[in-house]
Amino acid sequence: MDKRIFTQHPRCKLAFVKDDSKLTITNDKGEKWEFPYETNRIFELDSDKRYVMLIEECGYARLLASDFLGVRESPRLSYPGLTPDFFTFKGVFDPDCVFEDRNGVVYTATVAKSKREHRWNMG
Repeated sequence: MDKRIFTQHPRCKLAFVKDDSKLTITNDKGEKWEFPYETNRIFELDSDKRYVMLIEECGYARLLASDFLGVRESPRLSYPGLTPDFFTFKGVFDPDCVFEDRNGVVYTATVAKSKREHRWNMG
């Protein structure tokens, strides 16, 4: 992967972050994967078409998923500087990220609470 995709766009400088948290992905077929929390690195669920990547935007974890895993609409459609050829789905952890593949299998991704989206009650 060319690291310039994370630094070349003026509004899209995505830091490389690594900590003790875990990214856990499960699906409704009973499959489960666990990866170290590391941004800007591709994690393969198989050797062909299922892969994801974590990024952090303003300290919040975001999940990017391959075209095969991007059937559902994402709350975020694009990130400047990242190529859509690899990552069609850009999901937000709030508190989990749910996505679906082309075969109708539903996946849920979770990260440690400190990396989830936080909502503030302003009332």
